Amino acid sequence: MPVVKTIEQLRQELEAKVLELAKLTAYRDKLQAELDAVDRRVALIQGSAAPVAKRRGRPGRKPKAAKVEAAPKAPKAEKAEKKIKGRRGRRAKGGNLVDVIKQVLSGKSDGMRIRDIATAVKDAGYKSAAKDFYTIVATAMREPGAFTKTGRGVYKLA
Repeated sequence: MPVVKTIEQLRQELEAKVLELAKLTAYRDKLQAELDAVDRRVALIQGSAAPVAKRRGRPGRKPKAAKVEAAPKAPKAEKAEKKIKGRRGRRAKGGNLVDVIKQVLSGKSDGMRIRDIATAVKDAGYKSAAKDFYTIVATAMREPGAFTKTGRGVYKLA
């Protein structure tokens, strides 16, 4: 026989489901924010000038059919462009990082470790607000034809 539930029991189940949905939605939003932060760091390390597109919707779902509307108004398009520009990090001051690294390594025939290069670059006046400047320097050291790896973590000019 089917289980018969009272209206009160059904209301309690519905309230429990609504509460669970709210918690899961908040958790998904928190994870999405963390994923967006990781995407921004990846773009920063790759040297991408283009902002990372924000993901919308849940994965695995098909997008809803687009509604046919009039063309968007110009002010809204300008606002969207301003928002995208505002999301980019600031560029470090002091010129091209690769050029500053070349200046630092020019006096070292034996080469230097990346940690020492990062310190010397900052001492040379290169200003960066990056939290993980070591990674940025390590990425810059991969510049083709500019540097030669002489040992584990040790580089010199090519």
